[in-house]
Amino acid sequence: MSYASSGLYIYKGYLLDNVFKFYVLACFYTPFLSSIIPIPGVNILDDAVFFLMLGVCLLQFKHRIVEFDLILLCIPALIVFSILIAYFEGVSITVIILSLKNIKNLFLFIVLACLLQNHMDFVKRHILILLVASVPLALFQFFTVSHQDDITGLFGPKSSSLYSFLLIAYVTTFIVEKGFYSVGWRWLLFIPVFLNETKITFVLFPLMLVALLIFTMRIKVYHVILVLLLSVIVSSALDEVYYSLYGYPFSDVFDSAYLDSYLFDYTEMHKDVPRFFRLHVAYEILSSSDFFNWMFGYGLGAEYVGDGGDRLGVIAYELRNTLLNQGTRIQLFQFLLDFGVVGTVFLVTVLLIMLFRIMLKECNYENLFSLSILMLMVFSLVYQNMFFTKQLSFVLFFFVYSSLMKVRHKRNLRSLN
Repeated sequence: MSYASSGLYIYKGYLLDNVFKFYVLACFYTPFLSSIIPIPGVNILDDAVFFLMLGVCLLQFKHRIVEFDLILLCIPALIVFSILIAYFEGVSITVIILSLKNIKNLFLFIVLACLLQNHMDFVKRHILILLVASVPLALFQFFTVSHQDDITGLFGPKSSSLYSFLLIAYVTTFIVEKGFYSVGWRWLLFIPVFLNETKITFVLFPLMLVALLIFTMRIKVYHVILVLLLSVIVSSALDEVYYSLYGYPFSDVFDSAYLDSYLFDYTEMHKDVPRFFRLHVAYEILSSSDFFNWMFGYGLGAEYVGDGGDRLGVIAYELRNTLLNQGTRIQLFQFLLDFGVVGTVFLVTVLLIMLFRIMLKECNYENLFSLSILMLMVFSLVYQNMFFTKQLSFVLFFFVYSSLMKVRHKRNLRSLN
């Protein structure tokens, strides 16, 4: 490669690095901005930037020396297979493209392989900014919005669990790396969770923390005692807070009748379909289908609902005018209908293999964060749709791919001549 061409290559590389930083900002902040700025296109800014980057990266890929962990290719391969199924099942091309847009970060590893710089510090800094700035904004929202699910800080409407998941990943990673006593002011980041009543946070946080300590073999007896002690103190405090704010104690969420109603019991009086009832419906649909659909689903976008419910996938069309096309649409519900039983088992297995592979790596901050966010991803399969959310899907795959990829960049001009 000539000096002139290598110089152009370096210039394009740094240009791509800066566009990538803009993409990070777009992923993190457009959900909130689109809720307050009524301008068409704000919410798809990150989509436009990503596919622009992806196209450039595919053209420039021959200039990189990249060694991929083959496990990274498994999920994108399933997506491509699912697109073919969707096409032959009659899912419209528009719905397929829109569904692909929602899971674009599955292909993020291609972009990461083509960057000249390591942007880990940039991403970590903006994760902290996103969390910190959400605290005062959540306090303002507490007094101004009509629904608790809209007390989300910078995460956009109806995204309270997204804030909680990122908070859990951030704080558990910080504790495992630096210890309980180093958390300090970061405990204040839990304020929005108190305000928006995301109860799962106070159950999932201690479980995640203990699991991360066990996986990294850093667990000590005093860790268990401290977690149990803090859980008792926080639970008692939450009983008082929840009773004063919402009229019932926090401990009621562990009542078997409450859990049964919350997870399984569906009637027309519900405002939302219980999560496990959705799984039952998805499996019933597959069981009444032919064997191929039972195995591999109806293809990408089969359950897609968009444009205010006007654009529907083939299964979503069958479920039109029902609450199954509204409310909390959990990841496993979508996976089963799009990928079938075999495809879903394959996808979950790949996630677990990723988890295991990262567990075997060095216990640095990046790998610890990857473990934490990936464990949350596995849990969220029956809780919400992390794959389809801008902030969390980016954070998930950025950290996981960074932990699994082996990339050697041509940074030295002499290596380009």
